[in-house]
Amino acid sequence: MNTKIKAKDLQELQKNIHKAHKDLGWWDNYRTDTQFFLLFDSELTEAFESIRKGDIKDDHLPQYRGFTVEIADFAIRCLDYLGAKSYSFSDHDLKFGIAETCAVRTSELSFIAFLKRELNNNLLILANSEDSIVIQRRIIANLVALCFEYINDDEHFLCVISEKVSYNKKRSDHKRKNRAKNGGKAF
Repeated sequence: MNTKIKAKDLQELQKNIHKAHKDLGWWDNYRTDTQFFLLFDSELTEAFESIRKGDIKDDHLPQYRGFTVEIADFAIRCLDYLGAKSYSFSDHDLKFGIAETCAVRTSELSFIAFLKRELNNNLLILANSEDSIVIQRRIIANLVALCFEYINDDEHFLCVISEKVSYNKKRSDHKRKNRAKNGGKAF
């Protein structure tokens, strides 16, 4: 049952995710917007890989489909980024146009392709003015909201996100000392 996520719920989720990532040291070093956009894209590639491999269960949260967890990872990365940028979700972020609504009703592969297209077309353009920065952040917020719409069960998707954030807090490869090592998760 889709409970229709509210802007205030996304704002709270964003705040909690960003705090958790700061506590883990993900914000100890500066990362460019381009690095973030590529990290967003990598999560979508992992969602594609989970389907390509036969709709497998997730390696870390085997109670869920890999696709769902990777879309949750995409949302987590986006929410962390928006939290760092002090983005404030609004009801506008939760309203979709015809193109976005149609994209939500497509196959999983088409949905991934849609999200990647939106990232590539809109986010990799370097911001030259404050207006374009606001637009970029609004696009990211809209893509997060579309993920909730696509999964179509807000409580389930919130559960997956929450469990993944909790799991990541315990992962050795997410610890500061291990990320700093050669071959670690530098950004």
